[in-house]
Amino acid sequence: PISITLQPGECLAFDAVFTPLSSGTRTAKLVFSIPSECGGNQEVSIAGEGIAPRLSIDTVDFGLQRVGVTQTKQITIKNVDIIPANITKIDWATLPELNFKFGTTKPPGTPYQLAAGSQVSFDIEYTPTDENKHLNYVSVESAGNSTPLTGKVSGEGFVPKIAAADIRFNIPLPKNQTSTMADQQYLVIHNTDSKSPLLIKSVRFTDLTGKFEFGTPAPGSNFSIPKLDSARFEIKFTPESAGIISRVISIMSDAAPGGNPDVETKVRVTGEGLDLGVTNFNPFGDVLVCDSTQTQTVTLSNPGSSAINVSYTLTTVTGSSTAFEVTQPTSTNFAIPAGGSSNVTVRFKPTIGAQEAKLDFTGTPVPLSYTLTGKGTGSTLKFTMNSPEVTVGNGSILNLKVTATDLKNVSVNKMEVDVLYDQSFVELDLPHFVSTVGNWTWVPTKQTGFTRFTGTNSAALSTGTSDLFNIPFYVYATKIKSFPITLRWNDSTNYSCLTPDYGNGQAINVVTPCFAEGLVFKLATTAYAIQVAPNPARENVKLTYGIGFNTPYKIELFNSMGELVSTIDQGHSTAGIFEKEIDVTNIPSGVYFIRLNGAEHVVTSPLTIAK
Repeated sequence: PISITLQPGECLAFDAVFTPLSSGTRTAKLVFSIPSECGGNQEVSIAGEGIAPRLSIDTVDFGLQRVGVTQTKQITIKNVDIIPANITKIDWATLPELNFKFGTTKPPGTPYQLAAGSQVSFDIEYTPTDENKHLNYVSVESAGNSTPLTGKVSGEGFVPKIAAADIRFNIPLPKNQTSTMADQQYLVIHNTDSKSPLLIKSVRFTDLTGKFEFGTPAPGSNFSIPKLDSARFEIKFTPESAGIISRVISIMSDAAPGGNPDVETKVRVTGEGLDLGVTNFNPFGDVLVCDSTQTQTVTLSNPGSSAINVSYTLTTVTGSSTAFEVTQPTSTNFAIPAGGSSNVTVRFKPTIGAQEAKLDFTGTPVPLSYTLTGKGTGSTLKFTMNSPEVTVGNGSILNLKVTATDLKNVSVNKMEVDVLYDQSFVELDLPHFVSTVGNWTWVPTKQTGFTRFTGTNSAALSTGTSDLFNIPFYVYATKIKSFPITLRWNDSTNYSCLTPDYGNGQAINVVTPCFAEGLVFKLATTAYAIQVAPNPARENVKLTYGIGFNTPYKIELFNSMGELVSTIDQGHSTAGIFEKEIDVTNIPSGVYFIRLNGAEHVVTSPLTIAK
C-alpha cells in the first residue's frame, strides 16, 4: 500500500501499466482507503486485454518408410497475426527421439523474432529403426503463449518379407528320367509382409548339374510380388546319377532394411536318383546233361540311397522248361538294399539240345532283361588202340594198348569194352593182361567172337585221355594175310551223359607176313591189293582193287563181328586193276571190312560207315 495525502482542492493522477503475461482478458482492482469522514473506501476496476501473436505449424506424415532408410520433409511455422511473435524454444515434445530428427536445414536459434505474416521452415528427417508406427510432435514455445504450439510428425517403418520353403521330390527317379505330374514340385516365393510389395531381383540355380531346372514359364528378373501374395514356378528333376541330389536356388530380393536392400534367400531342392549297376550272363555253351553244377551269377548293384524293390520272371523260349532255374534269390520279389547289391544266380541243367530262356526284371530303374542260352550235350566216349596197323609173325605175342579219350568232365565209374577178334587167328593171353589206369579193376569175359572187359573203380575216370589196359594176344599161323581186332563200347544205358561213338569204333589191322603152307611175303603183298574211298563213307563207296593172276575171286563185306553183310562181287578175273561202286545207303553206321578172296590169297580193308 502507498500512503498519499491530498491537500484540499488537490488532484493526483495515477498511471496504470498493463503488461499481460499471456493472451486473454485481465482485470485488477485499485482500492483507496479513505477515512470514513471523507466518504469511506473507494474501489476502481482496471481491465485490459492481453494479445499474443497467433502461430501455426504443419503436420508431417512420412507414411511407409523402409527401415534404415532416411527420408526428409520440411515443416513450417507461420505467424498468422499482425504483430511479431517471439519464439523462445523449438524442440521435440518427447525426448529422446530415435526415429525423427532435425535435418540439414535446422530450426532457427531461439529466441527468434518471427515477423507478422511471415514463416520459417526447417527439415525433418525420418529414419525408422523398426517396423512400428512412430509419432512425435515439434513443440514451439513463444512469448505470450502459455501453451506450446505442436506440429504432429508421424511415419511407419516397413521391411518386405520373403518366405520360400525347401523343396523335395518324394518319388525317387531313375537316372535320366524326368519328373512327371505324379510328383510335381514348385518353388513358391511368398511375400508375407502386410504393408509393402516384395521386389524379386533374380531367381537362379547356383549349380546346373544334378539336374534341376525350371519349367515353363521360368522366373524372370525384377518382378514384384504384392503384399501377402506369392509367385509359383514349376521345378523339373532329371537325375544324372544315383543317390540323394541336392542343389540350391538363390533368390535375390529387397527383403532387407537399409538403403541397398539386396538380400539372398536360399532354397534347397532335393531329389533322389536311382541307378543299377549290372553284370552280364555269358552263354552257358555246351553243358553235359548230367551236370547240375553249371551256374552263373550276376550282381545287381544299387548305388542309390533307397532300396530298390525288384521282381523277375523266367520264361522258356526254346527247349526244356526246367533247363534254367533261378536259385538265388529264392523269391521272385526281392529288394536291393541302398548302397548294396544282390546276386542273381542261374543254374543250367539241360536236356539234350539247344535251350533258351528270358529272364526279365521289373521295378529296376533301367530296363533289364537277359537272354539265357546253352546246349545240353553228352560226352563222346571213344576207345583207341596204339596203332592203326601192326605186323606180327606167327607164334608171336601181340600187345595192344587200349585208351579212353577225354570224357569232358564226365565221371565214369564203370565201363564195358568189347574186343572183337577172330579166334582162329589170335587168342587172348589173359594171364598177362595188365590194367594201366589206377584204381580200376578189369574183368575179362570171353564170349563168342569177342571178349568183354568190364571195368570198375574206386576213383572215377574223369578228364583227360587215359590208358585203360594192355591186351596180349597169341598170333596163330593162318592163311589170312590180315585181319581186324575191334574195340566197341557196350551198355551205354547206365550213363545218361555219355554219347558212345559207335560209328567210329576203333579197329586195328593185324598183318601176318608169313602164311601157312609156305607162301612168301612178296607174293602175298603184290599179287592182291584193295583200296576204299571215301572212308569213312555215307552213301557211295568207290572200291579199287588189283588181282595179280587169272583166278576166281570174291569180294565180301563183313561187320565188326565177322558176320557176312553182303557179297559185293564174285567171278573169274584176269590180272589187272578194277573199280566198282558200292551203295551203302541202307547199311547202318559202324565198322566194316571188305575182303578180297582170290584162290588161296586174301586181303582185307576196313570201311567205316558214318551216317
